Amino acid sequence: MARTVDDPSPKRAAIQAAVLQATEDLLAEGASFPDLGIERIATRAGISRTAFYFYFKDKRELLARLTEDLSDELYRQADIWFSGGEDPHQEMHAALTARMSRSPWNFSAAVR
Repeated sequence: MARTVDDPSPKRAAIQAAVLQATEDLLAEGASFPDLGIERIATRAGISRTAFYFYFKDKRELLARLTEDLSDELYRQADIWFSGGEDPHQEMHAALTARMSRSPWNFSAAVR
């Protein structure tokens, strides 16, 4: 059975993760998403510009994945929050702080 985009091979998933992390790192360093070139992202991820297009259709798909991954993580944290832990406000604050400390870029950086 052939793998789909929703069921990537471990290598494909690792390279996509590297590209996503490279993009987040560049954004965290102050780059704006519109000004980020594929070459710069690919170089930071350790792949060629041509290889980028094997893993992502274009920068629009990359941005969609970045926001999707962030949204998924925030929903997971919200589920923990809504499940009724000790102090929901502290739990959500801790979850958001942890997420932003790992990857401090935010949506305003993407549209800068």
